[in-house]
Amino acid sequence: MTLLVSVVSVAVMGVCSAATAVARPSGTTILPTPAGPHPVGRTILRLIDHDRPDPWHPDRRRELMVTVSYPATAADSHPLGHYVSQVFGAAVSRYLTQTLAVPTRAENYVGLRTNAHDGAPVAAGSFPVLLFSPGLGVPRVFGTAAAEDLASRGYIVISIDHTFEAQAVEFPGGRVVSGITPPTDTAASQRWRTKALAARVEDTRSVIDALTDIARHDDSPASLPDGLVRSIDLTRVGMFGHSLGGFTAAEAMSADPRIRAAVNLDGSLAIDDQLGSAATRGLDRPLLLLASGQVADGGALEKSWGAVRRNSTAWQRSMVLPDSGHYSFTDLQLLIPPIISQLAPELAASYIGTVDPVTAYRTTVDSVDAVFDHFLRGGPPALLDGPSAGGLATWAPTG
Repeated sequence: MTLLVSVVSVAVMGVCSAATAVARPSGTTILPTPAGPHPVGRTILRLIDHDRPDPWHPDRRRELMVTVSYPATAADSHPLGHYVSQVFGAAVSRYLTQTLAVPTRAENYVGLRTNAHDGAPVAAGSFPVLLFSPGLGVPRVFGTAAAEDLASRGYIVISIDHTFEAQAVEFPGGRVVSGITPPTDTAASQRWRTKALAARVEDTRSVIDALTDIARHDDSPASLPDGLVRSIDLTRVGMFGHSLGGFTAAEAMSADPRIRAAVNLDGSLAIDDQLGSAATRGLDRPLLLLASGQVADGGALEKSWGAVRRNSTAWQRSMVLPDSGHYSFTDLQLLIPPIISQLAPELAASYIGTVDPVTAYRTTVDSVDAVFDHFLRGGPPALLDGPSAGGLATWAPTG
């Protein structure tokens, strides 16, 4: 496989995920401070797989944008990254207004900063790699808070944009690629989502291949953060994702033995009634299934989660975050300001439920960390034992 890896020097972080009618001061961050001992660095990479036609545009090579969040050192001499770039702010606003019906303005996001320092040197050591895949049509920035928190705990986190499926992806030079509008016909929609899932699984393979090239010093740009090449430990790879990204994590692990453990955040393991291979064949590596109360109560996960539990031979656990909504596992949980919840509580609850935002965020990140710490680093299974853990409730789907 021939891959071109290039470092993007602009602050690109994809799309923001929140709603507010009030602009925030430039240079502020409202993401929680990461809980781990390391400061966080980040770099943004453009990956081109010259051996793979793009599934949506076969006349082109597959081109991806990823954010690499990592444990850093000497971070204070490097600026905090922007949540989104100036160019991408308008795309953010359009996406939230048109897709989620959330009133917002571009200037609300352009001034926001993350907790990661652009280009800071990587901390000494060798770190497990975690891949992150967002929900259907959702750019990777929805997982910024979790990615940076996990990086502070000693992981290299690769957040992936799935080009032409995500509502918008920003490439170098301010080029913004819009997503393809999904069909509304039932049969056509099922085919479209099946194609999107297959593309995501291959995107995951391409990203691991690119990291392998970097770790082997092949195609490694000199402008990569100092220490990144030696810090990537590809013998310890995990994957987590939200919604269709959670389905992607399970399917990618089923297809690629390099992925040793996975976490599915509120994602069905089926396209409508068509079960994926993880559910039909089962898995021989660990999988945590973490549901929102909203989706679990609606019954959408019963059939596919029940199937993967019955058919798998490795450790699994199904849990529910009570009172949460589907987007409680994303930055949307943190970025919806109180004024929106007060003026339109039904709008906020439809996305994030009524769970305390900080509780939802910390529970999610602690749970993801617990799985990968145990199965990739040999840490204690503290949050994985017992009838409940960290504010979660055990759940045994019966479908």
